[in-house]
Amino acid sequence: MRHKLLAIGCALTIAAGHILPAFSEPVEMRLRGGDLVIKGDLASVRGNAGLITSPDFGAIMLEIDRFDCQGPGCIVLGQPETSAALPRQIPGATFGIRGSNTVGEALSPALIEAYAKNNGYLAEKRVGASAEEIEMELFDQNRKRLVLIDAQSHGSGTSATNLLSGAAEIGASSRLIKDTELKALNDAGLTVNEHVLALDGMPVIVSPSNPVEQLTLEQIAKIFAGEIADWSEVGGTPGAITIYARDDKSGTSDTFASLVLDPFDLELASNANRYASSVELSDNVTRDPNGIGFIGFAYIRNAKPLTIGTNCGIASNPTEFAVKTEEYALARRLYYYTTNRLRSEHAKGLLDFALSDTAQPIIAETGFINQDIEVLPFSEQGDRLTTALSVSPDDFDASLMQDLVVTLTDAQRLSVTFRFEKNSGNLEQKSLQDIQRLTRYLQRKEQRGKQILLLGFTDASGTFATNRTISLARADAVRAALSGLGNIFDASRLVLKAYSELMPVDCNDTEKGRTKNRRVEVWLKE
Repeated sequence: MRHKLLAIGCALTIAAGHILPAFSEPVEMRLRGGDLVIKGDLASVRGNAGLITSPDFGAIMLEIDRFDCQGPGCIVLGQPETSAALPRQIPGATFGIRGSNTVGEALSPALIEAYAKNNGYLAEKRVGASAEEIEMELFDQNRKRLVLIDAQSHGSGTSATNLLSGAAEIGASSRLIKDTELKALNDAGLTVNEHVLALDGMPVIVSPSNPVEQLTLEQIAKIFAGEIADWSEVGGTPGAITIYARDDKSGTSDTFASLVLDPFDLELASNANRYASSVELSDNVTRDPNGIGFIGFAYIRNAKPLTIGTNCGIASNPTEFAVKTEEYALARRLYYYTTNRLRSEHAKGLLDFALSDTAQPIIAETGFINQDIEVLPFSEQGDRLTTALSVSPDDFDASLMQDLVVTLTDAQRLSVTFRFEKNSGNLEQKSLQDIQRLTRYLQRKEQRGKQILLLGFTDASGTFATNRTISLARADAVRAALSGLGNIFDASRLVLKAYSELMPVDCNDTEKGRTKNRRVEVWLKE
């Protein structure tokens, strides 16, 4: 046996003087490519090292990724247990957060640290072999270890696979889960829960020295596909365009493809410079007068974001309010996904904290768009009226438009905007979260007594009269959802208005634009 130990010395270490935590989980560890089997109890986990107390070898520290595991302790090591049992809550255990680099690079670590501080814990952060692999260890005030959080951010494409394997209890993603990923999880008996963590804009950025200020989505698509190769073709200074893009594991790339390239049946040019790091991409675009890239809102840094133009005259600016209303052309959601394998007390606690009002300032500090409700006076939205007045006569009603202007004069729009499941009158997931958030906001002392205007809008499909009926029904659905939370404020404060297809926020010639126009806005008025 001594010869076997010498042969694999790099895979295990005899542990002397270890103080063992108060838990023990049986495991059987088999060396990959060898015949060594170590049976014992898993007593501690630190990153890739697992401390096994074995009757044959004593206390041994193993390199986990060099062994196959059997037994109840395997889940703690991030490996599936042979019996397929679900993870159990074990004092001192590890849980994983894996997936999006956009979420994992700064946002998740900041939320973990804030969660620890909020609960009076101590947090220690360690960076692994790469910046995409970190460990966050939490202790109580007596330095007793509470949990080790294994946070890996190798791209949104790894979120579902790590949820499936059990290596993660929380999957981070900068895009909506794909149908194929959802099916794989469901086929494994896992129920998937979606949580909108934060919002992000995906601005197209250029160097501050580039004179171009606005591009259409079609121009952007053709640039990134290589079909427009010189800045002079879009009104810029002559020069070959250099393309910067995130790598193919990134949810940012997936989202950009779905929002920009796919509608025009285009693919990213093969000569694009690809980056795993958002910071590196942004800084290189800033230094390159001929460069163009796409990036998360948090990573604009010193680059210049472009306004997105449309063929119907509606311009889309990368502002925080436009991202919060999800009316910015390249707005997106950032997600945490969980399954019925969510067992760790601290994984649940972190998730609840991340979605709470307390966490919203932390999200903003990391450069993302939080879900705190903001207000914008009607007087600052003159461009919306200009667009509304330029639509076709079939999509316009002068008397109703006059009613809208009178109603909204001296009113303030809230950034929370309600949308619905496709072909349904049911509020979609984020809107259900927003009902709770809006309710808390309306209960604040400074909001008491104000009128709450629920304005229903539709797209331009169908007749104006029919759409007005639909817009009223959807405004009423929001009213019912708010009222369903109980007698929290005087129902007479709720005023429903139906404005059919007036005041669109996007063009009605695409499904994406029509989806944005099917909405209920919330306004407050003294």
